[in-house]
Amino acid sequence: HMEDIASRLNPDSLRGHQQEIFGSIMGAGSHGLTDEEGQNLLLIEGSSYRPARKRLADAGYIVSNATRDNSNGNEVRIWVASTE
Repeated sequence: HMEDIASRLNPDSLRGHQQEIFGSIMGAGSHGLTDEEGQNLLLIEGSSYRPARKRLADAGYIVSNATRDNSNGNEVRIWVASTE
């Protein structure tokens, strides 16, 4: 099923922050990235990062099936590439 989704995705069509974010999440492999980690890595403000990350998730490029604590001790979602 994941292969079906992955075959319909075209990362080359991503632009701007979506392309940067997807590349970083892909690069993180199975460890994945939280929003905070991605924002710090790419130096993108949350107000720009989160909507772009949400579009990636809605389109099936990334999935979250785990959480970890962020720097404030809050449990947050970990995002990984849907092909991971």
